[in-house]
Amino acid sequence: MTIKKSKKLTENDRETIEKKEADEREKIEKESAESAEKIEEDNIKTLRWIIGIGIAIIIIVFFAIWYSEASKKFDYIGLDFKKEMFGQIQLYTAQLSGYNSNGQQVNFKLAFRHDPRTLKDIPVNATIKLFNNKEAYVSTNLTEEMIACKNASIALSNYGYFMRSIGFEVKSAGATKEIASKYNMTLADCKTHLQNTVLILTPSNETKIEQSPGNENCYILRFKDCEVLQVMERFEIATLAQFKGEEL
Repeated sequence: MTIKKSKKLTENDRETIEKKEADEREKIEKESAESAEKIEEDNIKTLRWIIGIGIAIIIIVFFAIWYSEASKKFDYIGLDFKKEMFGQIQLYTAQLSGYNSNGQQVNFKLAFRHDPRTLKDIPVNATIKLFNNKEAYVSTNLTEEMIACKNASIALSNYGYFMRSIGFEVKSAGATKEIASKYNMTLADCKTHLQNTVLILTPSNETKIEQSPGNENCYILRFKDCEVLQVMERFEIATLAQFKGEEL
């Protein structure tokens, strides 16, 4: 009887061991499944976090580019200006419509070396109405002071381009008999060409734009400290503003 009892206990032990092993396998499988599920959840969370950061970076970069481009644009006298670099030169440009010498409408780009908003300190004591015969004179008072101004040729060239773009022919002239004779130029002042638009560019102790009291088609552009380019660009802006009915 003792031997049979011992054998029965051994079978029970085997069953117990097998059950424990089964429980251990089930536990391990469950823990393994839970671990795999947790790893998958963590991977999904990490992926979502990475995607979220990527989207945030894209939004930030897009906003930075948009802000950078927007900061280069501004409205002045009803024109959309844009800051542009031409090599190492900062320009302020605006797209305009004009007419060529044949009367055909053309689009052109107006470019300034100075921010037109900063030129508002230059007084414009004139009502600018270009004479309608399509021919204008720019008379220069070629003193030593003006000849020394390096930006004078740029100013005159740019103004010629501006006037041609809006359908006017520009001719160079001398502001006095002495200058006209010395440089073999046409004499054009506020008394000689009453049926033409005449600009007289002359050095002064103040930079400003005036209208001749005796000839409303004649404008005196005075400049100090070689501000030739500034006063010419201010005249262009004033011309456009008054054509468009905008305030300077």
